[in-house]
Amino acid sequence: MDEAHNIRNRSTGKFKAAVALKADCRWCLSGTPLVNAPEDIQALFQFLKLPPLDKFEIWNRSIGRPIKSGDALGLDRLRAFFSSLCLRRTKDLLKDRLPSKTVEMETIELGKHERDVYDVLLKTGRLLFHSLLNISAREALKNYSHILECLTRLRQACCSPTLIPPERIAAARRVLKIYAEYVDQGDDVKLTSKQVQELILKLQGVLDADEECCVCMEPKDALMCVLRKCKHCVCEPCLEKIIETKRGAQPSCP
Repeated sequence: MDEAHNIRNRSTGKFKAAVALKADCRWCLSGTPLVNAPEDIQALFQFLKLPPLDKFEIWNRSIGRPIKSGDALGLDRLRAFFSSLCLRRTKDLLKDRLPSKTVEMETIELGKHERDVYDVLLKTGRLLFHSLLNISAREALKNYSHILECLTRLRQACCSPTLIPPERIAAARRVLKIYAEYVDQGDDVKLTSKQVQELILKLQGVLDADEECCVCMEPKDALMCVLRKCKHCVCEPCLEKIIETKRGAQPSCP
C-alpha cells in the first residue's frame, strides 16, 4: 500500500476496508508513518497483520501507554520492533546519482481583483489573530485551527481567488465593516473573548450581516448578539431579561 499513512485512523471506513483485503503479502510505503500519535503506527501493524502488536490492547499496554506516560521503555520497544521490520531509504543513498537542485524565484504581481481579495483576507486574518492574542496566548492556541484556515485562504488567494468560496470573501468583508464600527478615529479596540468568538462564527458563515433578535425582533449588530445552541440570536438586553425572569427554571429556547 502506497501512502500507507492515509489509513492511520482506525475508525474510518478506509482503514477497515484496507484491513479486510485478502493478500498473501503486505507492504506499507510511507514517508510519514507517524503523523499525529503513536497509534498511527499501530494502524499500519494491523494492516500488515503483525502479531502481537496488531492487537490494539497489547500495543497500548506494551508501547502506547508507556510512551504517553513518558516511560522510555515504550519507545525502546517501538524502535526494536521497527528495526526488525522496516527498510529505510533516505536521499543520502542516492545523492551521488541525483542532479544538483536548482531554485529559481520569481515575483508575480497580483491583479487588481486578486489584490483586493488578498487584502480583505489578510486584514481579517490579522484582526482575528491579534484579537485572540490580546486576550491571551492560551486563547490564540485554543483557536489555532481558525488561524490556520485564514492562512490557507491567503495561499488560495495567491493561486486564484476562484478557489475561495464567494461566501467566505463576503463574510470577511462584513467582519471588517462591523469591526470598523468599533473603531473610533483609527484607534484599535480590544475585543472581548465573546466578541472574538462571534467574529469567528461570522467568518464561518453562521451569522448573517444583520442579525435579528428572536425576542424583540429588532436588528442587532452581530457582535452584540449571543448565539445560542439552538442557533437563535438573542441580543444582550433581552438575554438579561430572560435570565432574570426565568431564574431557576428549566432552560428552554426563547
